[in-house]
Amino acid sequence: MSIVRRTPPSTPVDDGPHRVNSEPDLYNKSTDHINVLPRKKRIHEDTSPNKDFDTFRRELRADMMSMLRNWQNDQKELLNTMMASQNAIFQKLASDVAEVKTQNKEIHSTNQEIEKSINFINKEFEDMKKKVENLEKERSELNQYTKNLETKLKDLQLSSRNSSIEVRNIPIKDKEAHSDLVSVISNIGRTIGCNIDTSEIRDIHRLPGKPGTTKPIVAEFVHVHTKQSFIAASKGFNKKLSVPDKLNTETIGLPGNRQPVYVAEYLSASSKRLLYLAREFAKENDYAYCWSSSGNIFLRKKNEGNQIIIRSEGCLRELRNQK
Repeated sequence: MSIVRRTPPSTPVDDGPHRVNSEPDLYNKSTDHINVLPRKKRIHEDTSPNKDFDTFRRELRADMMSMLRNWQNDQKELLNTMMASQNAIFQKLASDVAEVKTQNKEIHSTNQEIEKSINFINKEFEDMKKKVENLEKERSELNQYTKNLETKLKDLQLSSRNSSIEVRNIPIKDKEAHSDLVSVISNIGRTIGCNIDTSEIRDIHRLPGKPGTTKPIVAEFVHVHTKQSFIAASKGFNKKLSVPDKLNTETIGLPGNRQPVYVAEYLSASSKRLLYLAREFAKENDYAYCWSSSGNIFLRKKNEGNQIIIRSEGCLRELRNQK
């Protein structure tokens, strides 16, 4: 913007002739100034207020137009930059949306395949479930059938061994014969007060076992009451004596160091295991009595309590669960 000139002082308004102190006619009055030329008025520039205002207005307008054009150019450049940035963002967004659509389409296709697979697996699972249920039913029936067979087999074993006894801790004699075993049973019978005639022994043998161990003797009597009498006499004999004097190898006339002799009814291997488990159960659960009779195993809490027959390990589990 140009510098605004200061407005010159205003020209006095001509009100008419004024009096002045100068001579009106100096040229004619004296000749002393003959060589003096008349003064010429300096021509001033037109500095009227109107002209200065017009100039100022034009310059101000030019400056404002220039500022406006510059602002417009700046705004246009900024707008172009923003538009370019927005276009880039929109293009990126459009590309991302297109990619997401593609992925969604792939996911949808994959989900359809998964759904088909799940439906197939569900069908297979239902079929397998039915098969398992059928197998469980068959297994339950087979278990029941097996239990029935075990019961029948146990009954057969009991009936076949109902008249047999087992004698443990009898030393093995060198070149031991059948007659030696019969002699042992006869000597035990005489000692406990239950005489046994050799004709009352149907069969006698030692059970198989590991080498170096004392194998038990199994004697089968002709009559069941003979077995029962023999076992009862053995218990009665031991009941009257102290531990060192109970039935032993010395009292029945066998040489060597004194060793205790045990007489009990003969049980199968499964029955022996069940008797062992029942005795352990009795110790852990405060049962006063555990014994076997005629091949069966019994438990009882007190002297006057009811006796419980133990036919299988399942009976022990049921008793444990009732606590």
